[in-house]
Amino acid sequence: MFQFAQSGLGWLIPIFVAISVGFAIWMYRKEVKLSEAPGFLIKIMAVLRGLVIFVLLFLLLQPTYISNKLVYSKPILILAVDNSQSVAMYSDTAQLRQNFLPALIEKIGNLDDKFDIQIFNFDNAVKTGKTDYSGKRTNFGVLFDDLAARFEGRKPGAIILVSDGNNNTGIDPVYGSQLSDVPVFAVGLGDTIQRSDVRISNVQYNQTMLLNTSNELRVNVVSNVLIPKGVKLSLMDGEKILSTKNISLITSRSVETIFEVMPAKNGFWKYTIIIEDLPDEQNLINNTQDIYFNVIDKKKKIVIFAENINPDITAIRQALYSNINLDAVFIPVNEFNGNLADIDLAIFVQMPAKSKNEILTKYLATGKPFVILAGPRTNYAEFNKLNLGMSIEPKQLLNEYSQIYLNTASKGGNAQWMTYNFFSEGPPLVTPLATYKVSNTSDIIFFRKYKTVQTQQPIFLGVQHGNANGLVFIGEGLWQWRLYEAEKNGNTLGFDRFINMWVNTLSAKPIDGRLAIFHSLIFTNTDACEFEAETYDKEMKPVVANAVKIAVKGDQTIYSDFSFVTGNKYKALLKLPGNGVYSYRAVAYFADDSIVVNGQFAVADELIEYRESNPDFAYLRKLSALRNGSFYLPSQTDALLEKLNSTDSFKKSVVEKTDRIELIHWKYLFFVLLLFVSLEWFWRKYYGHI
Repeated sequence: MFQFAQSGLGWLIPIFVAISVGFAIWMYRKEVKLSEAPGFLIKIMAVLRGLVIFVLLFLLLQPTYISNKLVYSKPILILAVDNSQSVAMYSDTAQLRQNFLPALIEKIGNLDDKFDIQIFNFDNAVKTGKTDYSGKRTNFGVLFDDLAARFEGRKPGAIILVSDGNNNTGIDPVYGSQLSDVPVFAVGLGDTIQRSDVRISNVQYNQTMLLNTSNELRVNVVSNVLIPKGVKLSLMDGEKILSTKNISLITSRSVETIFEVMPAKNGFWKYTIIIEDLPDEQNLINNTQDIYFNVIDKKKKIVIFAENINPDITAIRQALYSNINLDAVFIPVNEFNGNLADIDLAIFVQMPAKSKNEILTKYLATGKPFVILAGPRTNYAEFNKLNLGMSIEPKQLLNEYSQIYLNTASKGGNAQWMTYNFFSEGPPLVTPLATYKVSNTSDIIFFRKYKTVQTQQPIFLGVQHGNANGLVFIGEGLWQWRLYEAEKNGNTLGFDRFINMWVNTLSAKPIDGRLAIFHSLIFTNTDACEFEAETYDKEMKPVVANAVKIAVKGDQTIYSDFSFVTGNKYKALLKLPGNGVYSYRAVAYFADDSIVVNGQFAVADELIEYRESNPDFAYLRKLSALRNGSFYLPSQTDALLEKLNSTDSFKKSVVEKTDRIELIHWKYLFFVLLLFVSLEWFWRKYYGHI
C-alpha cells in the first residue's frame, strides 16, 4: 500500500501513466535512425523510457510504501545480579563465585530458544560485564528505573533478581511503579545462619568544632542478639586511646553513649571509634568507624532565634555548618541570656511572635545585620510595627502554597541570585494570603508564584532598619528545598550556598573575599569530590575570572592542578586515590590580580554495605510477591527455570510489524532507474543514434 505526503493525490497517477506512455510512443513511433534495430528491442527501449518518466513523476508525490507482517517475538528475560560488597561478606562467598552464579547463567542460557536473555549486575548503578561484588551501595530503585528506560519500547517478560536483599539507598521499589507489572523472581543469597554481630550503627557529631570547646560524639551501638556481658567501646586518636566505655547489651539490642571531646589544636582531625570484637563474630568491619572534623579558632557568630522548634531551623543550621568560618547556634528566645553585641548576625524564625519580642527589637537597635523568616506563626501586626519598608496584612489568617521566581529588575542586580532560581521548580512554601505593601527603599529579589500565576508580591527581599541591612523571607518550608536538591542532585551544595549567600550579602564582603569556595567538609570514597566557586570584583559584585584552578595535597603527594569548569558557576569534580585528610589551594586569576583561598577536607570510607551481617530474605519475599513473582533459594533454581519454561505467558508472542519505506530514499530504486537509462542509451548508441 502506498501513502502520499498529501492525501488525495492518487488521481494524478493515471495522468502520469498517460504522459509516460504518450512520450515513449511519440519518441519511438517513426525512429528512422534505429531502422537496423530489431522491432522487439525498439519496443523494450520505449518501455524503459516510459518507465523512467513515470517513476520520476511518481516520486514527486513523495510516496511511502507501507507493509504489515507478522513477527514472532521472544519475551525478554533479565538476570540482575547484586554486585554489592554485602554479598561477599557471607561464608559461602567462594562457592557463590566459583559455582552457583556461573551454573545459573549456563542454565538460563539453555532457555535462549524461548527467551531473549539479558544479563546485568547492579549496585548503585546498572552495568554489564564481570560481577566482582565491589559495589559500595545497593539501590534496587535505580535497577528498576534503568531497566524501564532500557526497554521502554519492549517490556521485559520477567526479571530474575539475585541478591541478599539488603537495599540501603535510593527509592524502595516496593513502593515504586517502574515495571510494576513485570514478574520478579528473587533468588536469595547469603548465610541464613544467625551469627552474633555488634556494630556501630550511627555517630552524630558536629563536623566543625570550636577550639577548646566541649563537643559531644553520640555513638549508637546495635547488636542482633542480646549479649550477656558488656562490650568495650573505645575512642582513639591514632594509636592513643582517648576514652573507653563499657556498653551493656543485656536488656536492649541498641544503646547510645556519649563521648566528650575538647580539641586543643586547629585543623582537621581524625578519630576512630572501635567496638571490642565478639568471640564468634564474622563481620568485623562494622566494628570500626572513622570520623573526621575540623577545628577552628574563631568564627563569625550567628544566632538563630525562634519561639518554637521548626524544621527550617535545622535546614539553615546544616547549611551554615558547611562554612567553616561560621558558628551557628539555635537559642529559644526565652532562654537567651547573652550579650547581643557579641552576635554578628541574627536570624529570627517565625518572628515577631505572639510574645517574647524584646530580643528582636533590642537587636535591631544595635544596627547589626539581620534576617527575618516570616511564616504562619508570625505576628504580622507586630511585624508591621518594625518599620522595615514593607507591610503584610493577612486575610483571615489563611495560607497558600507558593513558589518563587526571580525579579530580573532587582535594584542590587540579580546575577548573584540567578543560580538559585533552581528552587523555582522546588516544593512550594507556605505563605500568608495577604496584601503586601513594599516601599521604594526595599529590594525585591524573588516574587511569589501561585500555581502558574506570577504575582508581583514579594517572597524574598532586602530591607533596611535604620543603618542596618536585613533580609526578609516570607514563607515556611525551606527544609523541603534541601531535601529536593539532595534527591535531584545527590548533594545540597546549592541550598547551602543559598543560605550562606544571606551572610555574604549582609556582610561588607563575602567571608572568603573575592573568591568563595563551596564544598562538603567530608566526602565518601564512593563518589567524586565536588567543589564550586564564585568570584567577585573589587566592589564585591559577581564576575567571571580569567581562570580558577585548584591543587590538592595528601599526606605526601601533590595532585595535579584541577581547572574549574566554567558556566553559570565554577565547578570541579576531583577523583582522589584514598581516604584521609587533604588540603587544597584554590586560585582565581583576574586581569589585574590573583586571589588565593586555602582549605581542607576529608575523604572517608563508605561502609553502608557492612551495617547488616545477615541477608534480608523477608524483603525479597515481599518484593517478589508484590511483583507477581516468587522467592527461591539457590538450591531451588531448577524449579524456577522449569516454571519459566512451562508458563504459557512466557511463550513467543506474535506481533504485527509495520515497515515504512520512502521510495525517494530507496537506494535500489536509484540503481534500477540508472540501469534502465544506461541500457536505453547503450542500445541507441550501438544502433547509430546519438
